[in-house]
Amino acid sequence: MRVFTTLTRFRSLRYLVLFGLVFGVLVQAQVSVSYAQPLLKTTTPKAASAMSPTPTGTPAHDTENHTDNNMHQHPSPTPTPPPPPQPWSPEWKCVLPLSLSSLGGLLYALYKKYGKIKTLTKDLKDLEKQLAKTLKQHHQTQHQTEAQRRETWLTHLPPSFHNTLEINIKLLYPLWQFLGYRDENLSVGETIHGEVEGRAIQGQADWVVREKGQARAVALVKPPHQPLEAAFLETACQLAQALNAAYGLVTNGEDILLLRCDEETTVEVLRCAVQRLSTCWETLAHHLQATPPEPSQG
Repeated sequence: MRVFTTLTRFRSLRYLVLFGLVFGVLVQAQVSVSYAQPLLKTTTPKAASAMSPTPTGTPAHDTENHTDNNMHQHPSPTPTPPPPPQPWSPEWKCVLPLSLSSLGGLLYALYKKYGKIKTLTKDLKDLEKQLAKTLKQHHQTQHQTEAQRRETWLTHLPPSFHNTLEINIKLLYPLWQFLGYRDENLSVGETIHGEVEGRAIQGQADWVVREKGQARAVALVKPPHQPLEAAFLETACQLAQALNAAYGLVTNGEDILLLRCDEETTVEVLRCAVQRLSTCWETLAHHLQATPPEPSQG
């Protein structure tokens, strides 16, 4: 409503300016007509003498007139110049105060509008700064709350797990959440078909973690108390390579192993006991942390 009112006032101001211009043009035309009227009514004596006929007489009479004119020379009448036009005609004297007052009112209205626009612009900039500050504080508060929740979860992990279902629900699912992944980034029990170095690869992954449509990691879960042998680690990396994922993760609820799965070599980047996961979190997050979403433009 405030913006509509401001636009309506500017539209009225535009009409006022247009009226002032038209009025000024009409006044100037009237003054020009008044200035030209004395010039149109005044004729010079030379033009009058040129227009009047010259009488013709006899040669003798002309000779006498010529002799008489030579004896008695009279000065020719000097033509009277037309009266100069008055620079301040009565019409102009009446219109000038009105025009000046209108111009003064127009300038004052423009000044007031400029002041309001300047004030609104300053208020808008202050509001944007306040909004940016509020959003920054909100993000900081949200980050601190998330960090507190993660620390609470890490310090209250179960001392042991009874089966793979508990490992998936109580360990891996919260782990992906705190690493920044959402449900749409996670796939459970996915069957993988692919080819690695000319060999066909087929298997089932307990977890496939994706980001922006690209597989990021493949996780395999073993029952509690079963060792994580080398063949199990190789299977995890083969499934990851079949999806072009960079990492393979394996766990049995007691230990977590993170593998960097390249085409030529497999590198173990993290081996950590589940009960000491809080001390290994920074390394785990360095490799698997999800890319933070871009801040929304308000």
